[in-house]
Amino acid sequence: MSTNINASLNSLLPAWTAGDRLDSWKEIATYLRREVRTVQLWEKKEGLPVHRHFHQQLGSVYAFRSEVDRWRREVSRHRSSLNESESATASTGERIVIRVLPLKNLRSDAAWDELCKMVAAKTAVELERLNPERLAVLMQEPASAEEPASTTVSESEAGYALRWTAEQDGAALKISAELVCVPTKKAEWSHIYRADRKDWDTAPQQIAQQISQCLWLKMVYRPRNVAPERRRQEMKAREAYLKGRYFWEQRNEEGLKKAVQFFKTAIHEDPGFALPYSGLADSLTLLSFYEILPASQIMPAARKAAVRAVELNPDLAEAHASLADVMLHFDRDWQGAEHEYRRTIQCNPSYALGYHWYSNLLAARGQHDAAHIAIMNALEIDPVSIITLVWAGVTSYLARQFDEAIRHYRSALELAPDFVWAHMYLAQALEQKGDLKDALKEFETAIRLARGNHCIMAMKAHTHALAGDNIAAREMLRDLKTVTSAGCLPSYDIAATYAALGEPNRMIAWLNRACHERNMKLFTLPQDPRFDSFRRRDDFREVVAQIGLAQM
Repeated sequence: MSTNINASLNSLLPAWTAGDRLDSWKEIATYLRREVRTVQLWEKKEGLPVHRHFHQQLGSVYAFRSEVDRWRREVSRHRSSLNESESATASTGERIVIRVLPLKNLRSDAAWDELCKMVAAKTAVELERLNPERLAVLMQEPASAEEPASTTVSESEAGYALRWTAEQDGAALKISAELVCVPTKKAEWSHIYRADRKDWDTAPQQIAQQISQCLWLKMVYRPRNVAPERRRQEMKAREAYLKGRYFWEQRNEEGLKKAVQFFKTAIHEDPGFALPYSGLADSLTLLSFYEILPASQIMPAARKAAVRAVELNPDLAEAHASLADVMLHFDRDWQGAEHEYRRTIQCNPSYALGYHWYSNLLAARGQHDAAHIAIMNALEIDPVSIITLVWAGVTSYLARQFDEAIRHYRSALELAPDFVWAHMYLAQALEQKGDLKDALKEFETAIRLARGNHCIMAMKAHTHALAGDNIAAREMLRDLKTVTSAGCLPSYDIAATYAALGEPNRMIAWLNRACHERNMKLFTLPQDPRFDSFRRRDDFREVVAQIGLAQM
């Protein structure tokens, strides 16, 4: 079966049509009747579709007349639309103004005052960095700290005020923050942050980042209706794409492989249609994430498909989301992934998966409040999405809110009683609650529904180890190593089982193997409760450093 899949995957990304090629900057410029320098600027600034030979001579470029013509039509329409709407946009006051009030220290202590000033300053910087086009940040001087928010921001400024106080909470600093809409006096968001004295060197930046992420999601890019992709697609390609998404939504091996073939058909029917490339990238990513096929085997093709989707339509939310997911799970390019997730939401604030997948990165960084807002935004858009309900549970699980996680999983199972991943993650949450008997039952159900998925078996072995049944746990690990020796090993979950067995050296060895294999689950390592008792070990910290994320 693996050989057949490999042969099929090798042909998933068809060569782009070569009959209408322009084989140099000079030919491209001549075709557009412009200077070479002009078309080079158009590529950088306006997305002129130019391709490069990455493995041939340096600087070798080419383009297709058909794509250049399409780009020229799109740019013409876009500029016309901008001219018509420019004055209207300028008058609508879309730019949001947030006044950051001084962080009021309720304890009379100079060291705490300095820490509060640092938190406030870094928060203002982070907010300004996020979205200067849409967000204006005004920093109020401490001398005005006693003024109420309604007088510090006038209604003409479309005002919001970030109000906060700091007080002692044992040995920690507790910051209570809220964002208030000045005209209505309504609190739009609030949260409490704590910083232990031992973490004061890093706490200001971490708190600032978490607050800025939350405000960006709550105020700047909340869901709204947007127009669909402008380009009219060929009917056959569109139909094949929709069938591919139908099977992709099933989230199982059979459905994902069917989705791959339908997306391939759509690409064949219309090579200039961006959405099927995004669907193809998403399907390959899930085949790897669910450990059906090795990441090293298929994720380069996923990246290539995602990049092609962005090239074909730089304003397509789906394309940026696909690329972000490759960057997060395979490339471990956290900054690149964040940029692409933000670009996804900017392109289409009503694309649920943009918020859903962004929440994964936020949770991995320990920014649990922002992750919760992001996943709730996704559920607001699509409240009956089974997989979004499941990942709302995962987001809660990584924040150690196990009861909330269980509630989300059970909500998903009410809608789809046989959804494998809801049973699997429900079992994991029950395990962390200490309900090992019910956890094992849920794992059995998940294994039966998934027809023996190896990562679920490894997770069940972890529960056996926690229950003290080391013999069963070791037998399952031995069977997994035998059955999957030539295929896709669930290295990350095997490492977790060795953690539960109290064998840290083997745990570290399997985590290093997971890093080498570029296991797609590694992004959860800094937050996964199964590894909590090993977090202060130097060798564990070294593994976390390998994947580029710090423990929060």
